[in-house]
Amino acid sequence: MAEQERRFSSNLFVIIKDAAVDGYNNIAYTLFSSILWVLVVVVAPLVILNIVFNLNIVFNLPLIAIIAIIIAIIILYSALIIAPVNSALLAQAYKSLDGIGNLRGFWKDLRGNYRQTVGVYLLYGIAFSLLLMNIVICFYLLAPLFTKIVGMLNLYLLIFLILAGFYLRPLIVLQENTVKKVFKKAFLLAFANGPQTFLALLILVLLGLFCSFLLPLLVMLYGGFLQFFTMRFFLGLLEKYDAKSTVKTE
Repeated sequence: MAEQERRFSSNLFVIIKDAAVDGYNNIAYTLFSSILWVLVVVVAPLVILNIVFNLNIVFNLPLIAIIAIIIAIIILYSALIIAPVNSALLAQAYKSLDGIGNLRGFWKDLRGNYRQTVGVYLLYGIAFSLLLMNIVICFYLLAPLFTKIVGMLNLYLLIFLILAGFYLRPLIVLQENTVKKVFKKAFLLAFANGPQTFLALLILVLLGLFCSFLLPLLVMLYGGFLQFFTMRFFLGLLEKYDAKSTVKTE
């Protein structure tokens, strides 16, 4: 079936079902993406944090320095490694619907979208960390009531930023957008579809927690399901606005 004839639902139950079917029909991709997702998102960060804490023991760094180092590492690692890898996996999930997803295509998508993905997620990580820091300062370090109000506003902005972050990868790899347009569209989609976006994120978080108790599911299935779910949710949402993916699979 050609891409322009394919329809995508915006119903979350249908998206879950279709994403599970996609994972089963593309089991090789599901295994590859899930194993890679665990290595990049779970295993490698734990190793890096272990090294950081060991440095604390060796060099006796102050707590504020450790916190600053950890935040910097999280921002850089997320932007340089996690986001580009997951973006390439998402692109391959989309191409898998037409049966043309492969390892060579993964590396091509990784290279092709790398610079834009890094730029988007560096800005996103900096904004996220600044908002989080402002919240901590307003609620725990400052006493005036006005600062609590400012803290609440920052908290709402942080929640909104989390919702908008769900759309960054799809807007990078499933549409042709500049960095500015990626953020603009992400904020508009999050604002117009806040409750549905929140439910989608909640489903992924709860499923991830469930799979963490059944390690084989986390290693072999979750990463693949995450990509198919994100892809179908985004494309189903586009159809509400009579829009399509502008990226060709050929």
